[in-house]
Amino acid sequence: NNRGSRVRSELQERISTTLTTQPWFSATLANYNELYTLQQTFKTLEQSEAYRQLERQPARQAQFAQQIAQLNRDIEGTLQEHATLLSTLFIAELNKESQKLNRYLNQARFAMAQIYETLMSQRTDTP
Repeated sequence: NNRGSRVRSELQERISTTLTTQPWFSATLANYNELYTLQQTFKTLEQSEAYRQLERQPARQAQFAQQIAQLNRDIEGTLQEHATLLSTLFIAELNKESQKLNRYLNQARFAMAQIYETLMSQRTDTP
């Protein structure tokens, strides 16, 4: 116990002597203390910023979920519009093909009638 007190007092005396005789040491010690304080402050700020970001995550996730839901509704609407447009185009194309086939059918009937007339006229012309 006596020895511990003596060692402690010797260390305090050496530190005191070093601080008074060597000003660079006290300046370095002050800079170290300032840097340590700044480092601790920075760690606290980092932790608090990380905590704030962590707190904001559920709100951001909810916002993303809303945006995704809206995009899904937009996609569904666009798909419906596409389906309607495609069916309209398909029906219009079928109508055009039907009209074309009706024209061909009428032309074929007319051609058959001409062939029939030609055959009938040849029958009546031959003795």
